[in-house]
Amino acid sequence: MSDTSSRPGPGIFNAVRKLCDGPPEDAPAAFAAYANDAYNARDLRAFVSSSIAGVAYCCATASRLDDKRAHFLEQAKIIAYNLGANTWPGWDDPGVDLSPTDLAIGRDAAAFSLALVEELDLGDAQRANGLWLVAAHDLAAGDHATAKDNFGSAGAAYATAGETASAAMSAAYGALCDACAAPADAARRGGLDAALAGFDPGDEGQKFIIDQLRTARRIFLSPDD
Repeated sequence: MSDTSSRPGPGIFNAVRKLCDGPPEDAPAAFAAYANDAYNARDLRAFVSSSIAGVAYCCATASRLDDKRAHFLEQAKIIAYNLGANTWPGWDDPGVDLSPTDLAIGRDAAAFSLALVEELDLGDAQRANGLWLVAAHDLAAGDHATAKDNFGSAGAAYATAGETASAAMSAAYGALCDACAAPADAARRGGLDAALAGFDPGDEGQKFIIDQLRTARRIFLSPDD
């Protein structure tokens, strides 16, 4: 017996086929919505597999419909970015149990999304977001030097885009990379503390950054924080 609904669940292959049956213009949003529902239901298998299928559909359609190539590649970029973002362990989302395979897929998705940003020349803000996500996965993989470099590049792109708080956030993540590379080094930990102190907890956006950084510090550096 099979489940032919479009909801997250055991009928993932039937669901993906159903998502492909409508007009091509409607499919990317349908894949994105299905993947989002699967993630919210904490069905990581359906989330990851439907996201990969959505990226594949968009790329295949881009190759088939040359006049709409850029549009479908941008939709592939969006789905890949969301896949990379929701498979980063630094959020510590409740109920999300990421396997090593999930982490590896998420890192690949982040890199693929960034490559599409570059190919489509989508601008500094999107380039910054893509670089930040790639750096975040580098950090999760323990590649601290590469992560710091990519956070630095993200910060420069954010600054060019006029997003000063996000540029400062990227610098703070660079300080987290330094601390993770040498956890016993008090000076490096102090650099991260100083970066955190530079944000205004009275500003809603900056408070989000503070909370996000503290969660990442607990996950990657100080489990007892």
